[in-house]
Amino acid sequence: MSIHGDREKPEEPWTYTIWHVHTWKGYDKVKDNATSILTTSSSESACGLTGLMKEMDYFLQGKMEDNGKISITSCNLALPYYDVNEDDVNLLRDLRDEKKKCSN
Repeated sequence: MSIHGDREKPEEPWTYTIWHVHTWKGYDKVKDNATSILTTSSSESACGLTGLMKEMDYFLQGKMEDNGKISITSCNLALPYYDVNEDDVNLLRDLRDEKKKCSN
């Protein structure tokens, strides 16, 4: 992952170039791309996700925008991959395969 952002310029979003290790949903939108651009606010107070680190694998949930970029906020799921357990994976498979909406 490469990171481009400046905490001194909160009006400008941060961009991360992410490599797809596995795509759970929306594969048809990224299947021809090894990487995607992920954008987020550079301000944590504006729900920006600013704590991702280079050379780490993450499980990320975001939204594919019309411009092909993926947007993400601190309200989205962002876990270091080593924190994802078997129950999490099974739930994600169920949500993907059953096409049900998440309920509160």
